Amino acid sequence: PNPLPSDVKTLSNNKLLMQCAEMQIENIRRTVEFISDDVASKSVEMLLSAKKVYITGLRSSLCVAHCLNERLNRIGVASEICVPESGQLVRTVRGMDSDCLLIAISFPRYPRRVLEIMKAAQANNAKVLAITDGLSSPLATVADLFIPCSYAALSFHSSAVGADFVAEYLVTAVSLADPQRAKHEFEAIGKIVSSFNANILK
Repeated sequence: PNPLPSDVKTLSNNKLLMQCAEMQIENIRRTVEFISDDVASKSVEMLLSAKKVYITGLRSSLCVAHCLNERLNRIGVASEICVPESGQLVRTVRGMDSDCLLIAISFPRYPRRVLEIMKAAQANNAKVLAITDGLSSPLATVADLFIPCSYAALSFHSSAVGADFVAEYLVTAVSLADPQRAKHEFEAIGKIVSSFNANILK
């Protein structure tokens, strides 16, 4: 876990707010610096060529995994969340094959189960894309490709802002690469949502 700075408890709420904002802006800036053009392009190509995408993570990374899964489905990408502690885990991994892509998200202290899922996916000939902190990550040595991102935080937790920024980039790039698919899915979802009268704002 990240050490808690000694002066945090003495900060006013406004100064703490500003320090949090500055640190998360820095996380995004450093993440952009970490990612080469080649990695950015190849990661999008992996998503575009996959017939089915699975996404996994644990702890705060599972939140990013759920959001990325929802966003990909909304633009017409066949995506499924792979929850490491779910009773459906074995069935989900069993369904992975050479046409599939697994996106694994993890940061220190790297839950062992995420790495096990990556290895099981590769045993089924699925491609694996990791979102993690860098070359020292055990995910980087297993994945076919990894996207590095910064995860610094003022408190004891790891920030998910860098990883969520990467997820946002992937969704944006994929939707722009195939705008007709994204448009078709958006319109189809819109019709269903309208029939449910689901939203307060029309």
